[in-house]
Amino acid sequence: MVRLLLLAACCSAATDVERWEDRWSSGAWDDGWRAQVGPVDVTCEFRYRLGIRDGKVGGTRPALAVAYGRPAPYGPSRQRIVFEPDAAAADDFASTPRLCEYRSSKTINGSAPADLMVASSVGYLFRLWPYFVNHVCYGEAAGHRVFVWIGELPEGLATTVNGGCRGSRQGQLLLAEGMLPDQRRLKSAYYGRGDGYEALNSNHYNKIPASAAVLDRPGVDGLFYADLDSYFDVAALQEPRLADAIHGAGTLDLSFFSNAGSAAPFWNVKGCAFYARRSPLASAVLDGWIEERCGFKDQYPLWHTLLTAAADAGCLSYDGEIYGMLSHDAMKRGAELHPHLALSAAQLRVACASFRFAPTRFEWPAHRSVPGDALARFPYEGGEFNVSNLLEGTPDAGRLLAFLGLGDLDPDTFL
Repeated sequence: MVRLLLLAACCSAATDVERWEDRWSSGAWDDGWRAQVGPVDVTCEFRYRLGIRDGKVGGTRPALAVAYGRPAPYGPSRQRIVFEPDAAAADDFASTPRLCEYRSSKTINGSAPADLMVASSVGYLFRLWPYFVNHVCYGEAAGHRVFVWIGELPEGLATTVNGGCRGSRQGQLLLAEGMLPDQRRLKSAYYGRGDGYEALNSNHYNKIPASAAVLDRPGVDGLFYADLDSYFDVAALQEPRLADAIHGAGTLDLSFFSNAGSAAPFWNVKGCAFYARRSPLASAVLDGWIEERCGFKDQYPLWHTLLTAAADAGCLSYDGEIYGMLSHDAMKRGAELHPHLALSAAQLRVACASFRFAPTRFEWPAHRSVPGDALARFPYEGGEFNVSNLLEGTPDAGRLLAFLGLGDLDPDTFL
């Protein structure tokens, strides 16, 4: 009897996962932003080979091994590809957005949140290769599920702007100036995107459908998102996870990164790192954030959405004041020009305890801007592999892997 119950539970869980896969791969959503996403492959799994060494000629190249699709007889076939830098098939792979889970050999801690990263292409992932592996190692050490979304912002979301954005000061400016990638100063937001690709919204917004897909997966009830161009140093790999503590405490459903302090307006946060629990609040904010997508800066609609959610909860009054300002003005002077929006995080906890949101200063991962010409060069027989080097100009510039806690990994073995 016990064996039958265990078998039934196993089959039920497998069916739930298959239904999740079908929901996202079909792209057949009824309404809302999901109806504009199109198919997203969530059957994908990955492993990696580090392939680089500090200060030595590499014996192998970095490699990402992926498997995706349903095995026969439940699907067409299970595809397997190994990508190395500049792989010709990489663009085809990323033409359909794919949410890939790391095939860890370690036991998953079911009480911990999952970890999520986003890369607009395989090429962008290799550009930040050591940081990607650093994030995987960080998650694996804690027994987290680790996911990476690979692919552009789906065209249905990239090429549409809703009425709220069009009516805002920022949206009016962007629409007047034109919002094509070749007209942007910050071209890194469109890494690998050709000049012929017409888009109104930055692929920074990829994190939102990726988060929604992860939180929709059976067995996942929370996630921690961090930008790929961030890192955990070797000491941080051993420290307690703040997102795990938030998840375990159960008092917050949503928390975005802020380094402004508890006296700053609670909504003045950044989207570079956040925790989200599977909950009505997180779902409402993720939905509002992507539905209000508005050009390059994803923080602008995020602030508007958080204030809207707080107003709906009775925490303050809000009538779209953020959308009456440009993004930079909203960040710097929003609370000054509209004092009723100056509700701090500390005041929010007292005045509106039922609103399960708070900004958090996530010390890790650290986020540091890296100039395009700051490169770490890893040589090979007949060539070299270049990645962004956050240690450029420091005494540790040549020890990037050791700094990221990757110095002891076997660089020639798939992990």
